[in-house]
Amino acid sequence: MAYRKDLLMRQKRLLNRFYRAYNPHEHNETPEIQSIRSEYNWLVDQVQQYPPRPQLPDPFEVLPPEILLQCFSEVPHDRSDGLFALLQVSRKWRFFLMSASSFWTQIFLGQGAGNRRRVEMALLYSQQAPLTLEIFLQPQQEGWWVDLLSPHADRIREVHFRHHALYDGDYNMREHLFPEGLRALRRLSTCLPALETLAYVNGQQSYLPKISGEELPYMPALRTMIGFDLGQEILTLSTFPASKLTRFSTSTPIRDLVPLLYQCTQLEHLALEETYEITRAFGERIEVIDESIEVSQLPALKMFSFTRNNVAAVRPILSQRGFNIIELHLKLRWFDMADLSYLGELPHLIHFRIYHPVERTDNQTPPPSFPPLLRIKKLDFMQQPDMFTEPMPVPTNRFEQLFRELSTNLPRVETLSLHFYESPPIVHLVGFIGSLKLLQNLHVSHGDLQRETGLKRHTIPSLNSVRLSNEHLLHYLELPALKNLWIDAVASDANQAMSSSSSTDVGKPLATSPAETCLDGRRFSHVATLTWDGSISWGNLRQCSTITTGFASITKLVFAEAYARKDSNDFCAALIRSPTSCPHLTNISFHCYPSWDLLFHMLLRRNIMPGSPVTPLKNIQLPGYPARSLLLPLTGLLASKLSTIPAMSEIALTFRNGLFDSSKAGCDCCMDCGLSCQVPVQVIDPLHVVTAQPNLLGDSPEDKAKEETPVDDSNTDTDCESTEIEYNLIEPLKAWFDTWPQRRKAWNEYSESWGLKYRRSFACGKHDFVNLVTITGSMLRETKFMRER
Repeated sequence: MAYRKDLLMRQKRLLNRFYRAYNPHEHNETPEIQSIRSEYNWLVDQVQQYPPRPQLPDPFEVLPPEILLQCFSEVPHDRSDGLFALLQVSRKWRFFLMSASSFWTQIFLGQGAGNRRRVEMALLYSQQAPLTLEIFLQPQQEGWWVDLLSPHADRIREVHFRHHALYDGDYNMREHLFPEGLRALRRLSTCLPALETLAYVNGQQSYLPKISGEELPYMPALRTMIGFDLGQEILTLSTFPASKLTRFSTSTPIRDLVPLLYQCTQLEHLALEETYEITRAFGERIEVIDESIEVSQLPALKMFSFTRNNVAAVRPILSQRGFNIIELHLKLRWFDMADLSYLGELPHLIHFRIYHPVERTDNQTPPPSFPPLLRIKKLDFMQQPDMFTEPMPVPTNRFEQLFRELSTNLPRVETLSLHFYESPPIVHLVGFIGSLKLLQNLHVSHGDLQRETGLKRHTIPSLNSVRLSNEHLLHYLELPALKNLWIDAVASDANQAMSSSSSTDVGKPLATSPAETCLDGRRFSHVATLTWDGSISWGNLRQCSTITTGFASITKLVFAEAYARKDSNDFCAALIRSPTSCPHLTNISFHCYPSWDLLFHMLLRRNIMPGSPVTPLKNIQLPGYPARSLLLPLTGLLASKLSTIPAMSEIALTFRNGLFDSSKAGCDCCMDCGLSCQVPVQVIDPLHVVTAQPNLLGDSPEDKAKEETPVDDSNTDTDCESTEIEYNLIEPLKAWFDTWPQRRKAWNEYSESWGLKYRRSFACGKHDFVNLVTITGSMLRETKFMRER
């Protein structure tokens, strides 16, 4: 297409020459006119050999509204700014979306400044459609939305309570957040006639938030209530009709809950969970069941979860009313596993999850015994520490017996998740995994495993997705079909070896490292997606960027931890020095913001001047969109266009944008992305003296990267020596990136000193570290359509 465009431009220039040279009074053509005509005719023949690309018709004129609605429904609506970004694409998009009420039914509450106007627009454009409220709980709960939503209370169908990820596991913070949110919901209306779902939908749900009866409005249409601790007083109130419930979770004792369950004729999903209030004050409750209970009158469930002590209390329910159960979660101690014959009476069980508390045990406990469970395709074993019992090492024969029973009686497992608090014996663990010949997905979380020499490798031909705490297990497994590999952290012993071998080849597996045989990209030549987490290994020196360059087959790379900025920066630095590494890589997902100078120059080296036919990077995923001054060059580089990169003083790890100015409001991420933010800075210790700011810029190369010498096309070997690859960096950039670790260390030291006096919030609602936004080279490019005549 570029060649055809060039031909058309030459035609236009020839026509201009023709009209300048043509004289209407001359009857004979001059030699110049003849030459122009001859060349023009040749160009016409050439253009006909390259037909123009057919222009797309305007979809708003050729597609029916039903198809357009389906297309727009594929856009993620789990962010408050999702639809508002689409409104800015064009006038047609704006008019169409404003007229489609189904796109405006999800309303986000409690996400900071500007949210009120968005809620008002959503209420207007949703017309009379049912509403879903996403309420983000925070210490200073906003109350403006109560009066705004009161006239629309009869349209509310679902209410989802959420909280910021920073409050995960902080029960003291959540303990007062939830009552405040529920009281605001009751102030909205004492009756929500259309409400079908009331749920707490995210965070660590080990302990359910407790609520009381006076905090709940009347909900006559309620069908789903999950994620809460309902007190006994609520069960005696007519707050909701039990006969309509289909999903229900509670911490109420069974003997008090049974009268309500008799009425739940449509109940399919029941979760009996432990409450934090009981475990914190009295220790774990021993559940009992009255023999007078008519088990036959209880509903026939499809999913049942019992994470309390004494599983024998629900054994009659499973034996008599478990014929429809598809998914089962049980809390099983070692002595509970001695007799699980009742599981054989569940003919449709497909998913079985075991919550196993770490406990004191000895060889006197009867061994585990499982019946044949040939239908089970998904097995989860979750070992959890007991907060009241001091754990003792589990005898090796306990795990040996457990793995033998599981491999014998559950041979058709396709998805396996094993989470160990203790370290299981590696010989029996590998033997169990290797016995599952239909296994497709594996997730193993563990502590330090004892390395065994001479242990043979097990081949699992069907396994295509693996997530591990570290690389140790890969030493004992042959995975010829592996496509997705997730490693939380490289083991510390491998890191030590790698750190002592810094002079080895960039882009090669490290021959002197114990990780060489485990994370060698040549062993896993079909891996397409490689993920690094790192959330469980903050104290370790991780070198995942060095190992990543050895995977030549990957097309997608993920840094899955919000605080893994060091790993992200290290990989960008690795590609700056070795742009031919990972030649098929097209997509990188950063669950954090890398340093912009490293990201931009990495894309410049990779997409513009790699020096060899590597696949350019097409997509970058980030927790949010940066300012336009950063977004424009980023999209240009992703489109493989030489864009003007901002000066180093604007994008490098410095004190730009008033990051350490206590008088300037804004969260860390907004300051880094150049966005405006109104989150104030808090004074922690006014008497603390902050150290002087170091000079991080030094002799900045600024925009001298444009003067970089071209890469020799003959140097295309991906296994080039590190010194040869670095030679292609011009001296100012080479000096800049060589001193990058020292600048980062100085920046961290000053940031730590400043943080002792002031506190700036890490992130506001503009940044979502789970649901990332995708930035491509064409996202800012205007799309032109041809009208159908």
